[in-house]
Amino acid sequence: MVIGITGEIGAGKSTLAAIFKDWGARLISGDEIGWELLRQEEPTYRLLLERYGRDILNAEGDIDRRKLGEIVFSSPVETRKFNGLVHPELLRRLKRRIEETKRTSSLVVVDAALIVEWGMTGEFDKLIVVIADEDRRIDRLKRSWQLNDEVLKDRFRAQLPREEKIKCADWVIENNGDLRELKDEAEKIWRELSKWRERRS
Repeated sequence: MVIGITGEIGAGKSTLAAIFKDWGARLISGDEIGWELLRQEEPTYRLLLERYGRDILNAEGDIDRRKLGEIVFSSPVETRKFNGLVHPELLRRLKRRIEETKRTSSLVVVDAALIVEWGMTGEFDKLIVVIADEDRRIDRLKRSWQLNDEVLKDRFRAQLPREEKIKCADWVIENNGDLRELKDEAEKIWRELSKWRERRS
């Protein structure tokens, strides 16, 4: 069984995915695969250098994600160009990892922000969409990413509207509370998943 977790930036989808991992699910992170593609030995690293130049590198020659993000999210055109360079290989690796993990695990959770945008909803048995109020998301991201409000709002605008994601969801979690409240919502879904898996077996 493969469960997708997606949603708005800063809504807490990765926190939810980590909860399921603690409870025994195998976790695949789209963001971790994205990090892999930025390593210096990767072909994607060279593609990004050709597109954006060495200004996106730090002193060690690694891609500085903050610098890259400022360019990528500066306009819809730049976002599309970046996606065209990175997403084909990211999706190839993600799909391969899902297939590999399914062979050894009865429950696989995929944490990825762009599941709906990628047209991948058909790859999952169930889809969870995590949303939260904009102010709450900004507050969370300012603490973890240390970006200002305007930069964060540029990133919000680059995502598909929440209504489009919700249309594809089996469950929607509105995560405006604390970790305990999120765990309570996770427990409800976990129980439903357990029942559904029992019926299938």
